[in-house]
Amino acid sequence: MIEIFDFDGVLVNSLEAHGRFYHDFGRKRGLDIPVDKVYQAINQPQGHFFANLGFPEKLWAGLIKEYTNNFGNYSCPVFSGIPELLSNLRNKKKILGLATFNMLPNVERLFGEHLDNFTHITTQSDARVKSEGLKKIIAKTGLPPKQHRLIGDTLWDVKDADDAGVSFVGVGWGWHKLETCSDYFAAKTPQELYGFLMKN
Repeated sequence: MIEIFDFDGVLVNSLEAHGRFYHDFGRKRGLDIPVDKVYQAINQPQGHFFANLGFPEKLWAGLIKEYTNNFGNYSCPVFSGIPELLSNLRNKKKILGLATFNMLPNVERLFGEHLDNFTHITTQSDARVKSEGLKKIIAKTGLPPKQHRLIGDTLWDVKDADDAGVSFVGVGWGWHKLETCSDYFAAKTPQELYGFLMKN
């Protein structure tokens, strides 16, 4: 099984940083985007995220550019237990992937020392939709989709995994605070996630 990790909310604690980033971007352009509104939009999987935040479409291209160039300057600590989780999986000869909607420069700035754990990496620089990033990884491995598993933290990740035909495992410490349900297992800690991945 190829274990493919989402980035934001799974590996790094970036929810607060995203709130501050979008608030700061709006403030510089005369828009009041409260941090709490960012959190509300993040928990609203339907619709276009930028539109849900209240950004007019004419600002979207500039927002993406600023996100690419500057989001990595916001503090996004690695979740406790994640470095050990990745190291332990690699020691067990697990092949790891990373599929994120974040930008490659941000991933490199925020997680650079840990990127050697991943054999396959796709970011928004490779695919504008995470499901397409997953399909790119599938094409590189040459294995059937069901031999790949996305580890994510949002309902968006659940949909992307389904669209790509891969399995899904959730985590409870991320953006949507996923809980185990009839459709998927959701680990409460990185240690619990490690145990599940090794047994299933």
